[in-house]
Amino acid sequence: MAAPATVRVRGLAQVNRAFKKLEGEVAGELKDKLKALAEPVAADARASISRYAGAQTNTIKPRALIKSVFVTQGAKKRTGLHPNFGALQMRILLGSLYDHEDEIYEGVDDLLNYLARKEGF
Repeated sequence: MAAPATVRVRGLAQVNRAFKKLEGEVAGELKDKLKALAEPVAADARASISRYAGAQTNTIKPRALIKSVFVTQGAKKRTGLHPNFGALQMRILLGSLYDHEDEIYEGVDDLLNYLARKEGF
C-alpha cells in the first residue's frame, strides 16, 4: 500500500498560488463552505445584539471571498440607540468569534483536507 501524499506549503505566496489554481467550480464551493463555517458566529452575534433597543440584526451576515470570510453588519445607517453602538457591536462580534474559535479552526482544517483530497493531493 502506498503512503498517502503529503503537501507542504511554505509561505503565503504559495498558498495564494494554490488557491488561484483551483477550478471555478471549487472556488464557489469553497466560498459556500466558508460562509457555513461563519454562520454560527453571525447567529450568536445577532442573538446578543438583539437585546439592545433599535438594533438592526437582519443585516449581520457572513460574507465570503475565495480566501477569507467575514461577518459584517450591512446596514447603511446607524442602528441602535446606544451612543457608541458601533464599538459595542464590534465587541459583540469579536466575542462571538472567540466563542466559536475552536469550531472554526476544526472546520477550516476539515475544509482544507477536503480540498486537498478533491484536487488529488
